[in-house]
Amino acid sequence: MITTRAHAPESIFVDSRFEILDNSSASIETLVIALDDPYLIRCLRESLSNESAALLPISEDSLNQDGQSLAQEIERALHKLDLSSIVFVGHSMSRWACRKGVSSSTGGNGDFSSVISGVKHFQSQSQESQKRFVSQFQQLAEIPVIASRVNCEELAISGLFYRAESGLFLAYDPALDQFQPLLN
Repeated sequence: MITTRAHAPESIFVDSRFEILDNSSASIETLVIALDDPYLIRCLRESLSNESAALLPISEDSLNQDGQSLAQEIERALHKLDLSSIVFVGHSMSRWACRKGVSSSTGGNGDFSSVISGVKHFQSQSQESQKRFVSQFQQLAEIPVIASRVNCEELAISGLFYRAESGLFLAYDPALDQFQPLLN
């Protein structure tokens, strides 16, 4: 359930894109920053309905630009809320990953070359979108207020990557630079 609780910090949520997701009056401990994809945001809202979290949907462009307004919004959240963690959520079907199309130059001759070409393209697209996510995660982790709090062990930052084609979430481990599937 999305609420705008009366006891939530006044100024940060009035003219902001933050949404408070919770079922209690507990303080907000987690800021979830997610690429603004309608299906992904809906899944996150449902998944976080029992958590004390704030959700900040962002466009991919906000990460690609200078990032100042995003950094300022995150800094405001860190100063206003008692956050202990930030979770960055990306997905494989981002606009950037889907720009390239598979060229159908086979002419339908009945062989498997078009299938193989499609599989290779899909694998390449998946790898590109994961690389892009890692780059965005690192960019977020380098925002000065986040980096300083992580270094002081006052804040944890995590990454989740949604593989839209399989419906699977992968946890990103920055120390190992690896993705691991999250299993139920």
